[in-house]
Amino acid sequence: MRCLDYLRTKAAARGQLIETWGIANGKLERTAPAIDRNEALLGELQQKIEANSPLCSAVDQEYLDKIMYGVILAAAKAGNQAAATCYVSAPFSSSHRVKVNPELVAEYRMYGRRFAKAGIRAGDWAMVKLLAAASGAVSDSDPSLLYRLLPHNKLLFYSYLSLEQLGADQASLASVEQFMQATLAQNDFSADQVQTAEQWASYTYQRYFSDKPSYSERGSVCGQSSYIAP
Repeated sequence: MRCLDYLRTKAAARGQLIETWGIANGKLERTAPAIDRNEALLGELQQKIEANSPLCSAVDQEYLDKIMYGVILAAAKAGNQAAATCYVSAPFSSSHRVKVNPELVAEYRMYGRRFAKAGIRAGDWAMVKLLAAASGAVSDSDPSLLYRLLPHNKLLFYSYLSLEQLGADQASLASVEQFMQATLAQNDFSADQVQTAEQWASYTYQRYFSDKPSYSERGSVCGQSSYIAP
């Protein structure tokens, strides 16, 4: 189990590094407190990696990936929502397996989209965050399976951001709104497209999320702090 925790922590740290790179290169806009939280979380993850790395040095990562994949998928198929969200976040994926195993990508998309739809209906804010990240990805060059889950569609990305905005707590709201404004500024959406996206978000929020606690960007997926940008 310590090695599986090690792999999850590496995945979280990797996502946090991507976000840090985006901030440093002007790709992401964040408030100063959000940047501070980002850097603090990255430091915590790095400490965990350094502590657990010696325990797993002799263990084949691909073998551990396969174990993790089977366990998470079985739990998700049995109806465990936390496992389904964990599956969509793809903590078991590595760049090697994604490149050489297109069957895995196809299976992940099939189950991942099924779990994503169920997660929305269950009012799972962590799932919304993951789907925003998946739809807002720039390209398929990232090795994580998450960024192969959905078409890279900025209007879909805006739809999920609009849903996030409706449920965000005070600590997260400014960050989500900055992403929404940047997305509108960088894309030539029509007024009808924006209205449709926001109406979908409002309908979905009222039907599935209105009775759920506010969304927090420090939520948890697979036992790790949420690391997916935005």
